[in-house]
Amino acid sequence: MLADEPTTGLDRERAVRVGEELRALAREEGRAVLVVTHDLALAEQVADAVVELDAGRASDRQPAGTVVERVRTAGHRHAHRSRPRQPADLDTAPAAEHRTGLSGVGLTIVRGRGQVVTESLDVRVAPDRTTGLMAPSGAGKTSLLRTLALLHTPARGHVELDGRRVRGTGHRVPAEVRRQIGYVPQDPRSCVDPRWTLGRTLAEPLVLAGRSSGPEVVASLLDQVGLTPRIAQRRPDEVSGGQLQRVVLARALAMQPDYLLLDEPTAMVDGATARALVAAVHEHQHATGAGVLVASHDEELVRTWCDDVLVWEQ
Repeated sequence: MLADEPTTGLDRERAVRVGEELRALAREEGRAVLVVTHDLALAEQVADAVVELDAGRASDRQPAGTVVERVRTAGHRHAHRSRPRQPADLDTAPAAEHRTGLSGVGLTIVRGRGQVVTESLDVRVAPDRTTGLMAPSGAGKTSLLRTLALLHTPARGHVELDGRRVRGTGHRVPAEVRRQIGYVPQDPRSCVDPRWTLGRTLAEPLVLAGRSSGPEVVASLLDQVGLTPRIAQRRPDEVSGGQLQRVVLARALAMQPDYLLLDEPTAMVDGATARALVAAVHEHQHATGAGVLVASHDEELVRTWCDDVLVWEQ
């Protein structure tokens, strides 16, 4: 049994169940199981031995407990170094002083064949603050973020941008309004053209907005999220999910949005890359006063990164 990131996008309770099923395949049915994962808790739960991959090279097999403890200790050490500066240490960015927030007012959101996922919900993304949203898998986090990103029409209620009601979704909304909201979906492959190079993917919104979009601009955007300029020549199927996630974040940051909506932004990346992504978002926020909404199952990430946390019960 080969399992490739089997817990991506799952809350911890469901991830544990997946781990139990994988263990049962090996222990009770005698199967060989190979799990590829960034999830330290899963590795600790199911693995007898761990092989680490770094820059295309594999380490020797090591006991799972030894590797997990070393990586976790290193992660805590680097996390302290890279933790975003807290609001008490910073003045409000001047650009945010006249903004009032991105709000959902009385939102009833329906998906699929009439399934109600939220009812009469009020939510606000405040300027120059980071709000975390935690909820079980399937609770409707993605539907809410898509609604706030003006990509999904609520059954009832509406979205307000800095005190003004926004009517319509998608291209029915004026481009200058859409550009104020950046959205990074959980599945980056769902929002890129597989035929385009990553450089073109990054440059396209800048071209449409009449902004500078040359190779040096693309290289700078890639550098913000810890990628080298060489990756600009590749296509989506030539990079990993984590690399593509970073490209999609860079594309959102390119438009300098006033509000940034992130759906499980670190689910497909390792701890070091996750910290780099958090740092990139924080630097954008510090420079622009952007309001950020983070939907995640990673409780440690949400609690250490976010100023405010919303917890949904299913």
